[in-house]
Amino acid sequence: MILIYWVGDRQIIIGKETNMYIGSLKYNEKLAFTHIDSNVAFEPIINDKGAYTWSWDQIFDTGVDITLDLERESYVGAVNFTASKDSIAEAYVLADGKMAGRHQASGRGLFGGKLTIPVGVKAKYLTVRLFADFQNISIGNIEIFGAYDDGVPLVWPTPKSVGEFIGRSYIANILPASDDPDEKFASEFLCQRLSEKLGCWKHDDGVTVIIQKQTSYEGERYTVKTTEKTVTIRARSCIALLYGTDTLLSLTNSEGLYLADVDDMPMQKLRGFHFGLPHRDRIEFARLLFRYDLIPMRDNVVFLEFAGGMRFD
Repeated sequence: MILIYWVGDRQIIIGKETNMYIGSLKYNEKLAFTHIDSNVAFEPIINDKGAYTWSWDQIFDTGVDITLDLERESYVGAVNFTASKDSIAEAYVLADGKMAGRHQASGRGLFGGKLTIPVGVKAKYLTVRLFADFQNISIGNIEIFGAYDDGVPLVWPTPKSVGEFIGRSYIANILPASDDPDEKFASEFLCQRLSEKLGCWKHDDGVTVIIQKQTSYEGERYTVKTTEKTVTIRARSCIALLYGTDTLLSLTNSEGLYLADVDDMPMQKLRGFHFGLPHRDRIEFARLLFRYDLIPMRDNVVFLEFAGGMRFD
């Protein structure tokens, strides 16, 4: 999914001594070239500043594995590279030896050009596997997009600002600040999601999470403000409160809650998803789509399509 490479080549400071880099990842330039799924060396006939070529009478209809060492485990969002036109039958990306992404030509055709293969896993070694079909293969400009994993939680989508982590704690309770129905709903929602993720999450010596409406906030801004005893999620609307609860969920695992201040607001006012009116037996699926996909991705509008031949009971 996660198309983490949308963020571009930039650095985000999320802790006093913590650098979370998101963008193009560096790798050891000494690549390993082998026959597919083997340790047998298969060097290209041309190796010119990051461009590698195998001739058709060298590669035949088999292929080649190109293995890159990222030097430390990293989150890999996608792999980009260029290939000669109409030269490849299939292209795989393996992460630490396991299939993680694939690009295949339609029908029995061959493909080439600039290719992007989504990956979305953590790995230290990546292998670009190219299947041949009696054509010369040239490949170059291999670029890895992702994030270095430095041991802190990765909140996605990336908030506008994440303050210094001041420690970890458990959660003792989740409370609405008043009888406001939006505060109650968001509180119940967070309780349910924590139970789904962790099972038993309440600890007597933990912090209290408070859900509070903040009418002075503009648009769908939300904040997570942290002290040693309380964590307060504030927003103007119910949907923005849910964005805050999802961020808190990202900061929580079986070892506790990372304590940090977060201030975020979506860049675009309209963020929507379009689908047809679900059939009666798919209503539950639609509910799960809202809960586990649209809210975490900060969508705020659904374009619901009604077909002309539908009954409106």
